[in-house]
Amino acid sequence: MTATPHDKGAGEFPREFLWGAALSAHASEGCNFHNDWWTWEQRPGRIRDGSTSRQAAWHLRYYAEDFALARKLGHNAHLFSLEWSRIEPEPGVFDEEAFLHYENVLKTLADNGLEPLCALQDVTLPRWFAEAGGWTQRRAPECFVRYVRAVAERLGPYCRRWIPIRRPITQWRFGYMEGRWPPGGVGPWRWPGVFRNLSSGQAQAEAVLREQIPQAQIGLSVECQTHAPFDEESSWDFRTARREDHLWGGMMARGAVEQRWPLMLSPRQDLTPDFLLAVYAGSVTVRFHPFRPRRWWAEPCEAESGEARPSWAMPTPSGLEDALERLTGSGLPIIVTGCTWSGKDDAKRCSHLVKTVKALSEAMESGAQVEGFLYEPFLDSFQWLQGLSQRNGLVYVDRDSLTRTPQNSAFLLKEIIQTGGIPRSAAKRFGA
Repeated sequence: MTATPHDKGAGEFPREFLWGAALSAHASEGCNFHNDWWTWEQRPGRIRDGSTSRQAAWHLRYYAEDFALARKLGHNAHLFSLEWSRIEPEPGVFDEEAFLHYENVLKTLADNGLEPLCALQDVTLPRWFAEAGGWTQRRAPECFVRYVRAVAERLGPYCRRWIPIRRPITQWRFGYMEGRWPPGGVGPWRWPGVFRNLSSGQAQAEAVLREQIPQAQIGLSVECQTHAPFDEESSWDFRTARREDHLWGGMMARGAVEQRWPLMLSPRQDLTPDFLLAVYAGSVTVRFHPFRPRRWWAEPCEAESGEARPSWAMPTPSGLEDALERLTGSGLPIIVTGCTWSGKDDAKRCSHLVKTVKALSEAMESGAQVEGFLYEPFLDSFQWLQGLSQRNGLVYVDRDSLTRTPQNSAFLLKEIIQTGGIPRSAAKRFGA
């Protein structure tokens, strides 16, 4: 049953608030065979369930149906990424068919009343770029800007909001420091150069986008995790948690707004974003570990037992308000994405969604300038190291027939969008 305005719970959202979902090109499109991730997937043991992104959610073929479904579910915005390797399969060679595809994607979004937010690079790199050294090479920002300029000239009229590089900290840490993503780690002496290149690539891309698209709004992607010390009385654990908070979110936001960077990580050009894209991953309990230099001496662990656990964050909304509070000092508008429930139990996803929206509302009441919420992912898709078995989407995708079936959580989000707040009935059902 559709909720009425009288069914609103505490915390209303403005009428112009952006509601929707997000998809990553490589994770959802399928048939992206010319990037570093496709090569990475081929070695056994790297992807937990042994799957590959060959088909993914086949969004490459079904994007029009997917956007029509998003409109029916009440969405008014959509975050997506371009696949760099599809557009520039060889250095300086641009694929006209790929440009036509993404032009049609942007036109289809507009036809369905969805405000596009376009990320130019999201996790994957063209194979030729990766084989030349990826973000370690001095010419990396120059190569990236060449691609950005071509995209701006061709697709600029169809989109206003751009994110040059999405999840830069995750790429830096998981790929170049910890080695869990391509390229599998590099020497510690290269870590500062990779960070500077990522930041300089973002800054130079901003300049190109502002030159080519005068109306452009440029976003800075900031990964947000909150960290708690395992032993609150241990100064080592406490400092480890604070350092992780700074590295995951605080450093990029402060550097962009105040131009205050650690000496070794200062980019060659200032960042001047118009808004922050806050990618919220969840909360992690950490403790100091003297033999984990590639992870900045931080070891994720179970909050109760202290037993070591995988380093990805737990999908809890409890830290979202704290994460947004830290970003509020930037003075920039914030669009929140991520907030993923990693599990097949959609009832838990519904509860997670209600608590997340409640945390957003409370953060806004405390002064956070939040302008949108985009759940990720919209579809069941390829979840990087977890593969295809981890179904996180609002929309269930049958792996054989590719049939799309909205889950209850998708209809719950539609209720929230229609009422402009959390319906009391939903808050009661899901304990928020």
